[in-house]
Amino acid sequence: MVPLMLTAIGILILITLSYRSRVRRHPFKTCRRCGGYGRVPTRTGRGRPKACRKCDGHGIRPRAWRSSANRARTIARDAKR
Repeated sequence: MVPLMLTAIGILILITLSYRSRVRRHPFKTCRRCGGYGRVPTRTGRGRPKACRKCDGHGIRPRAWRSSANRARTIARDAKR
């Protein structure tokens, strides 16, 4: 029972570290709403497309861990002041 639990914990740690390293290399992902174009068509389909509200028209969004890491870094920086 104990070796099985230690193996499971080790696998979870390995998955977490590999995800963190991937996020460090690729901190942004394409926006799912606009598909990376930064613009979405209007409801009627006529006229000019509008800027995507989810990504502010950039076409990329920060990954979940990146957002929390930025927030933690800001809190730590403000605590030192």
